[in-house]
Amino acid sequence: MYRSSAQGFDDFIEGNIWKDIANDLEEWLNDIHDAMEDPNEALTDRQQAKLRGNAEAVRKFLLIPVVLRDNILDDQKREEEPIKEGE
Repeated sequence: MYRSSAQGFDDFIEGNIWKDIANDLEEWLNDIHDAMEDPNEALTDRQQAKLRGNAEAVRKFLLIPVVLRDNILDDQKREEEPIKEGE
């Protein structure tokens, strides 16, 4: 059960704190991509895999507020649905 509301997440997503966090995370993502695409950087397969994993983690982190808000909305819809007989 979530302690926050969907509106709280909407406010957070639109607020300056999340915008600052997201901006920094997007800079990290750009830095990761730059490192992967730098022709002067001879990355091993392991280093490339680590950078790809880091990029994926940053992309997923950027989605957390939206995913949590959507989960709250889904929970609310399920709670509002009438209970059918036999369930």
